[in-house]
Amino acid sequence: MRGALIAAAALAAVAAVLFRWLAPSEPARTEPPQSPAVAAKPEPAPTPAAAPVPAAPAPEKTPAPAKEPGTMVFPDGSKLPALNGVTGEVKVDWGVRPFTKVVGIEDGPGGWKWYVHENGTRSTTAMNTMHGVTAPMSIVAEPERAAPLAPGSEPQTGTGTGPK
Repeated sequence: MRGALIAAAALAAVAAVLFRWLAPSEPARTEPPQSPAVAAKPEPAPTPAAAPVPAAPAPEKTPAPAKEPGTMVFPDGSKLPALNGVTGEVKVDWGVRPFTKVVGIEDGPGGWKWYVHENGTRSTTAMNTMHGVTAPMSIVAEPERAAPLAPGSEPQTGTGTGPK
Protein backbone atom coordinates (compact mmCIF):
# COMPACT_ATOMS: atom_id res chain seq x y z
CA MET A 1 0.00 0.00 0.00
CA ARG A 2 2.79 2.38 0.97
CA GLY A 3 4.58 1.61 -2.33
CA ALA A 4 1.45 2.53 -4.28
CA LEU A 5 1.21 5.87 -2.46
CA ILE A 6 4.85 6.65 -3.20
CA ALA A 7 4.36 5.74 -6.89
CA ALA A 8 1.24 7.93 -7.08
CA ALA A 9 3.07 10.86 -5.46
CA ALA A 10 6.01 10.45 -7.86
CA LEU A 11 3.65 10.30 -10.83
CA ALA A 12 1.85 13.45 -9.65
CA ALA A 13 5.19 15.26 -9.27
CA VAL A 14 6.26 14.26 -12.80
CA ALA A 15 2.87 15.40 -14.18
CA ALA A 16 3.22 18.78 -12.41
CA VAL A 17 6.71 19.29 -13.82
CA LEU A 18 5.58 18.37 -17.34
CA PHE A 19 2.54 20.62 -17.10
CA ARG A 20 4.67 23.55 -15.96
CA TRP A 21 7.25 22.87 -18.68
CA LEU A 22 4.72 22.46 -21.51
CA ALA A 23 2.23 25.16 -20.42
CA PRO A 24 2.47 28.36 -22.48
CA SER A 25 4.09 31.20 -20.62
CA GLU A 26 3.18 34.88 -20.83
CA PRO A 27 5.16 36.82 -23.42
CA ALA A 28 7.74 39.21 -21.94
CA ARG A 29 6.62 42.82 -21.66
CA THR A 30 8.60 45.37 -23.63
CA GLU A 31 7.04 48.46 -21.97
CA PRO A 32 6.76 49.18 -18.28
CA PRO A 33 3.23 48.94 -16.91
CA GLN A 34 1.39 52.28 -16.84
CA SER A 35 -0.29 53.52 -13.74
CA PRO A 36 -4.04 54.09 -13.94
CA ALA A 37 -3.51 57.85 -13.57
CA VAL A 38 -1.72 58.05 -16.94
CA ALA A 39 -4.22 58.41 -19.75
CA ALA A 40 -3.68 56.67 -23.04
CA LYS A 41 -2.69 58.87 -25.95
CA PRO A 42 -5.62 59.57 -28.30
CA GLU A 43 -5.43 58.17 -31.81
CA PRO A 44 -4.79 60.83 -34.48
CA ALA A 45 -7.81 61.57 -36.65
CA PRO A 46 -7.52 60.42 -40.29
CA THR A 47 -6.64 63.18 -42.70
CA PRO A 48 -9.17 63.90 -45.45
CA ALA A 49 -6.43 63.90 -48.11
CA ALA A 50 -5.66 60.22 -47.57
CA ALA A 51 -7.61 58.19 -50.11
CA PRO A 52 -8.32 54.52 -49.47
CA VAL A 53 -6.04 52.14 -51.31
CA PRO A 54 -8.01 50.00 -53.77
CA ALA A 55 -7.94 46.30 -53.00
CA ALA A 56 -5.92 44.08 -55.31
CA PRO A 57 -8.13 42.22 -57.80
CA ALA A 58 -8.92 38.65 -56.83
CA PRO A 59 -7.04 36.08 -58.89
CA GLU A 60 -9.16 34.49 -61.59
CA LYS A 61 -10.22 30.97 -60.82
CA THR A 62 -9.30 28.57 -63.58
CA PRO A 63 -11.37 25.42 -63.79
CA ALA A 64 -9.57 22.22 -62.91
CA PRO A 65 -8.53 20.34 -66.00
CA ALA A 66 -10.99 17.61 -66.92
CA LYS A 67 -9.61 14.16 -66.24
CA GLU A 68 -9.10 12.13 -69.35
CA PRO A 69 -11.13 8.94 -69.56
CA GLY A 70 -9.21 5.86 -68.54
CA THR A 71 -8.31 2.78 -70.52
CA MET A 72 -9.18 -0.87 -69.99
CA VAL A 73 -6.37 -3.25 -70.95
CA PHE A 74 -7.64 -6.73 -71.82
CA PRO A 75 -5.66 -10.01 -71.62
CA ASP A 76 -4.91 -10.00 -75.37
CA GLY A 77 -3.37 -6.50 -75.08
CA SER A 78 -6.31 -4.73 -76.71
CA LYS A 79 -7.48 -1.47 -75.15
CA LEU A 80 -10.89 0.20 -74.90
CA PRO A 81 -12.08 3.29 -73.03
CA ALA A 82 -12.76 2.65 -69.34
CA LEU A 83 -16.42 2.79 -68.36
CA ASN A 84 -18.37 4.53 -65.59
CA GLY A 85 -16.13 7.60 -65.25
CA VAL A 86 -12.97 5.67 -64.37
CA THR A 87 -9.70 7.48 -65.11
CA GLY A 88 -6.27 5.95 -65.51
CA GLU A 89 -5.30 2.60 -66.95
CA VAL A 90 -7.01 -0.51 -65.55
CA LYS A 91 -5.75 -4.03 -66.29
CA VAL A 92 -8.77 -6.31 -66.58
CA ASP A 93 -8.39 -9.35 -64.33
CA TRP A 94 -10.03 -11.93 -66.56
CA GLY A 95 -12.02 -14.88 -65.26
CA VAL A 96 -11.70 -18.57 -66.11
CA ARG A 97 -13.33 -18.57 -69.54
CA PRO A 98 -11.27 -17.82 -72.63
CA PHE A 99 -11.08 -14.13 -73.54
CA THR A 100 -13.26 -13.08 -76.49
CA LYS A 101 -13.52 -9.72 -78.21
CA VAL A 102 -16.05 -7.06 -77.28
CA VAL A 103 -19.17 -6.97 -79.46
CA GLY A 104 -21.21 -4.26 -77.73
CA ILE A 105 -22.05 -2.15 -74.69
CA GLU A 106 -25.10 -2.51 -72.46
CA ASP A 107 -26.59 -0.56 -69.57
CA GLY A 108 -26.67 -2.62 -66.41
CA PRO A 109 -28.23 -2.27 -62.96
CA GLY A 110 -27.34 0.89 -61.04
CA GLY A 111 -26.61 2.81 -64.24
CA TRP A 112 -23.32 0.99 -64.86
CA LYS A 113 -22.20 0.41 -68.42
CA TRP A 114 -20.79 -3.02 -69.36
CA TYR A 115 -18.86 -4.31 -72.37
CA VAL A 116 -20.48 -7.46 -73.82
CA HIS A 117 -18.08 -10.10 -75.19
CA GLU A 118 -18.69 -12.72 -77.89
CA ASN A 119 -19.10 -15.54 -75.34
CA GLY A 120 -21.60 -13.60 -73.20
CA THR A 121 -19.09 -12.47 -70.59
CA ARG A 122 -19.50 -8.88 -69.35
CA SER A 123 -16.66 -6.58 -68.24
CA THR A 124 -16.63 -3.10 -66.74
CA THR A 125 -14.68 -0.72 -64.54
CA ALA A 126 -15.67 1.19 -61.43
CA MET A 127 -14.07 3.35 -58.74
CA ASN A 128 -13.79 1.45 -55.45
CA THR A 129 -13.05 3.03 -52.06
CA MET A 130 -11.33 0.82 -49.53
CA HIS A 131 -9.85 2.08 -46.25
CA GLY A 132 -10.32 5.67 -47.43
CA VAL A 133 -8.39 5.14 -50.67
CA THR A 134 -10.28 5.36 -53.96
CA ALA A 135 -8.85 3.34 -56.85
CA PRO A 136 -10.10 1.98 -60.19
CA MET A 137 -10.99 -1.69 -60.44
CA SER A 138 -12.16 -4.07 -63.15
CA ILE A 139 -15.09 -6.45 -62.86
CA VAL A 140 -15.71 -9.51 -65.04
CA ALA A 141 -19.05 -11.35 -64.94
CA GLU A 142 -19.11 -14.77 -66.62
CA PRO A 143 -22.53 -16.30 -67.30
CA GLU A 144 -23.07 -19.76 -65.90
CA ARG A 145 -25.92 -22.18 -66.23
CA ALA A 146 -27.78 -22.91 -63.04
CA ALA A 147 -26.47 -25.96 -61.22
CA PRO A 148 -28.80 -28.95 -61.20
CA LEU A 149 -30.91 -29.45 -58.10
CA ALA A 150 -29.79 -31.94 -55.54
CA PRO A 151 -31.67 -35.26 -55.72
CA GLY A 152 -34.94 -35.09 -53.79
CA SER A 153 -35.17 -31.28 -53.67
CA GLU A 154 -37.83 -29.15 -55.33
CA PRO A 155 -37.45 -25.80 -57.03
CA GLN A 156 -38.48 -22.84 -54.87
CA THR A 157 -41.48 -20.79 -55.99
CA GLY A 158 -40.21 -17.45 -54.69
CA THR A 159 -42.74 -17.19 -51.85
CA GLY A 160 -40.03 -16.31 -49.37
CA THR A 161 -41.13 -19.02 -46.95
CA GLY A 162 -38.07 -21.21 -47.43
CA PRO A 163 -37.99 -25.01 -47.84
CA LYS A 164 -41.13 -26.97 -47.03
